[in-house]
Amino acid sequence: MQNNPLLSMVFLRPFIANLLDGSAPLPVKILEFAVDLKPQAEKRHAWGQGHAYTHADTRARRRELSIIARAGINPRIPLPVTGPVAVFTRYEFERPKSNKSPFELHTYKPDTDNLDKMTWDSLSKAGIWKDDAQVSGNIPEKVWVPHGQQSRIIVAVFALDGDVIRGC
Repeated sequence: MQNNPLLSMVFLRPFIANLLDGSAPLPVKILEFAVDLKPQAEKRHAWGQGHAYTHADTRARRRELSIIARAGINPRIPLPVTGPVAVFTRYEFERPKSNKSPFELHTYKPDTDNLDKMTWDSLSKAGIWKDDAQVSGNIPEKVWVPHGQQSRIIVAVFALDGDVIRGC
């Protein structure tokens, strides 16, 4: 994962404050991975023959992200995590040739909530947590990468529960 101290500090500030006043333990990284895939939003379920179904390409993408996520797991953390977790996601998009803007932030579709649906469903399928309702902190980020760099997805998941930490 790219080292971006500003983002890390923004992400960890509330947890560090709780640690300093003694009200919460420091988060423990459960997993971290980066994958060279173009970020894609979760497709809506389709209806056919009287029932809803998930598109085949969505299922394949979830499966691929799940396999990659399992490879990035901290082996000292018992899974699935049952307590609260925080998720940091960075979606890096290839910059179109027509985009000469110096700004790095990506402000176009897809929305971060739709991108996160795909990622979180993949993490659920990988057995990282019991349910994505456990995500109590989330910082998504969409950025353009410089011309010539490939799109990718970067994910880091932190356990916020002291029981997980004591088990390490």
